[in-house]
Amino acid sequence: MLRDEVTREDGTSKGRWHVVVDGHEAEMTYSRASATLIIIDHTAVPDALRGRGVGQALVERAVLDARREGFRII
Repeated sequence: MLRDEVTREDGTSKGRWHVVVDGHEAEMTYSRASATLIIIDHTAVPDALRGRGVGQALVERAVLDARREGFRII
């Protein structure tokens, strides 16, 4: 499942989920509003990956992480 290939990079105030498919990187970035709240502020999927469910996989992974770790998403 593509969602399982998505990885997360966490910083103290910002982070992102990203995945590389066929040499193209897609990402979804966020800002941390508090210890339990993040704001997803940008999603980028290259034209070469459009229509392949890559954006959906990024969102699914974010929701899965939020459920596992107990944070909320705006």
